[in-house]
Amino acid sequence: MSYRQYYEAVTKILESVSNEEGESIQQAGQWCVESILQGGLLHVFGTGHSHMLAEEMFFRAGGLLPVNPILESSLMLHIDAPKSSRMERLTGLAEVLIEGQPVKAKDIMFIFSNSGRNAVSIEMALEARKRGLKVIGITSVAHTNAVNSRHPENLKLYDVVDLVIDNHGVSGDAVISLSDLPVKVAATSSVIGTFIVQAIVAEVATGFIKLGVQPPIIMSGNLDGSKEFNEKLFASYRDQVGELRMLSSSHGYASLEGASTVRDGDE
Repeated sequence: MSYRQYYEAVTKILESVSNEEGESIQQAGQWCVESILQGGLLHVFGTGHSHMLAEEMFFRAGGLLPVNPILESSLMLHIDAPKSSRMERLTGLAEVLIEGQPVKAKDIMFIFSNSGRNAVSIEMALEARKRGLKVIGITSVAHTNAVNSRHPENLKLYDVVDLVIDNHGVSGDAVISLSDLPVKVAATSSVIGTFIVQAIVAEVATGFIKLGVQPPIIMSGNLDGSKEFNEKLFASYRDQVGELRMLSSSHGYASLEGASTVRDGDE
């Protein structure tokens, strides 16, 4: 019953994250509240499979509206997976990528990297901090400690961010050992990373409510009444943050007026 092994492993890690990373998750949420209330954006970035966590925060049912995903195709897996592994080690690329983004000093940058060793993620953190952003890194400290840095200055992600949230994964990510198989199976960074992301969203929404302010949370496009709810949210938020690149038709996304279909995992 390998699925039970995986369930037990994930449950144990979730409990560990809840017990040991709760303060950091709350801190991340507070920073996001402060940023959004100032008209800031939450920028999200990851390479390889970690880009899924950036997508998890973007335009999501029950998620936050002011999220700008930095999704570079060459760093993702759907076109050329081996090439993406080489690209994430490339120095200088992060500077090129961030230059095309609407970043401001009052914004927050989330960087997802399980290994925390590759140049692009490390340099994205450095570039963001250079521009005055607070940077939050979601990573596996155990994995990072087990490998060498691929950055020319021997830096790792946890060295260059303002806040580290450890996903408590093991070195190599996979957790299940099977007889006669020399490698483990069933990775945990995606499911634990998703928990961390959504826990932060919950903290942000709670922070807004405590201040008596309606949080900019998107309703699922598959619920009745969502079109009206979301159009009102988009219209009001456009006035606060006019440069929402993710919803600007000039950048290939739907306009705010017409963007009422929201991802909820059921498309």
